[in-house]
Amino acid sequence: MRDRIASPAQLEECIGKVIAGIDRASLVVESLLRFARPGPIAETKKINVLDVLKNALMFASGEAAAGTSVEWKPPLTAGPVYAEGVQNLLELVVINLILNAFQAMPNGGRLTIGAWRDGAQIVIEIGDTGPGIPEAHVSKIFDPFFTTRNDSRRSGLGLSVSHSIVRQHGGGVTVRTSRSTGTTFVLRIPVARELSVAAKTAKAS
Repeated sequence: MRDRIASPAQLEECIGKVIAGIDRASLVVESLLRFARPGPIAETKKINVLDVLKNALMFASGEAAAGTSVEWKPPLTAGPVYAEGVQNLLELVVINLILNAFQAMPNGGRLTIGAWRDGAQIVIEIGDTGPGIPEAHVSKIFDPFFTTRNDSRRSGLGLSVSHSIVRQHGGGVTVRTSRSTGTTFVLRIPVARELSVAAKTAKAS
């Protein structure tokens, strides 16, 4: 590519497309592995949910149609929200949900992203203003390989893997959908555990 493309801007664009393709392939492979080997999560840690959401949006943003806007609820200026989990796995969940939202809005729309604490759980919401999920499909959306889209880039594993990962974190996934308001996926995962005084002292030493 460096030898054949003289324009730096065109070279950068081509490299970006190659990297995006590799990232999509990696996401499919990761999904397959998580589905084939859904073993228990051995070690979790305190993670900033806002960082998870921002990283996932950055990864998936290339799939957004022109005219798509993003609404943060609460806004980015809100304080951090901490959950207990594995960051790259939770990012995979959010990436899958954001990609689904973008594909539900091929002509643009509004993506809503939110996260807040509710007692001992962190609530994450990913919403779109698409046409909603048909009632006959709602009970099947977490089934492996179920998809209604003719898109070779989508494996039909995104939601089933996401559901599995969230359950491995001790949480759950629900969905709200209608023709008039679109679809919102709601994730609930445990709040980050606070270290005891003894543990903090040991870690510091």
